[in-house]
Amino acid sequence: MECHILDTGYTSTIEGLIMRGGRLRRVECHSIVALLMHPEHGPILFDTGYAPRILRATSRFPNRFYRWITPLHVHAEDSVVSQLGRWGLTARDIRYVIISHFHADHIAGLRDFRRATFVATRSAYDDVVHRRGLSALRRAFLHQLMPPDFDRRSRLLPAFTGEPLPGLGPTCDLFGDGALTLVDLPGHAHGQIGMLVDTGEGRTLFAADGCWMMQQVREQRPPHPLTAIIADDMHAVRATISNLHTFSHAYPDVRIVPCHCPETFSRVMSRP
Repeated sequence: MECHILDTGYTSTIEGLIMRGGRLRRVECHSIVALLMHPEHGPILFDTGYAPRILRATSRFPNRFYRWITPLHVHAEDSVVSQLGRWGLTARDIRYVIISHFHADHIAGLRDFRRATFVATRSAYDDVVHRRGLSALRRAFLHQLMPPDFDRRSRLLPAFTGEPLPGLGPTCDLFGDGALTLVDLPGHAHGQIGMLVDTGEGRTLFAADGCWMMQQVREQRPPHPLTAIIADDMHAVRATISNLHTFSHAYPDVRIVPCHCPETFSRVMSRP
């Protein structure tokens, strides 16, 4: 499938926080989105990244803490909906939005896609849907970003039972044609998923926040313990990084693209 990677803005943080043993230097963590052109189902998004409404959603307490912890560099022209014109598309053309997890930096653009079907795991949605205030903030979830008709337009997936992948376990062949294979990436957020696709440049695993830096996968380095503040399960975070390492050795031809990795961002965004 034709695949394009979009940059929707970034936050900055200390490398030593997102990777144990990392340097005390500030790095930019961009929030990237995959735009896929499925031959039957048309344009599909994997996540929606940042959008200006996240600034409004974090303008007051307690959500203001979100902006303090992750300083936002977000501009209207970088939202997915503003970039679609590069491919002759509008929001009305997007048929499906696959949501890796419900953290604010992955769902801020959902409301722009009023005709799309939203795909996520049932467990991810059930974990956040009733959260408000500090309970929601603890999960990096801002309910103001959710479309009011999400329930009506969503396809919530049960536990995966498809053909397992080394390290990653059971899968979900979303359309039954082998084009989009979803995998579990637990730990960072409840019910988080990644997506394996065959692009024009070979197979790519979009790993969401299964890791924050590819160096973590190569060297099996977990994030700093302080990140447990927002993590669903730190034991599972470490296991997922190890599982991605196993997968990468079983399939060295597959390009792994974490959502926020500065190294990966520099590589994939440098291509025409």
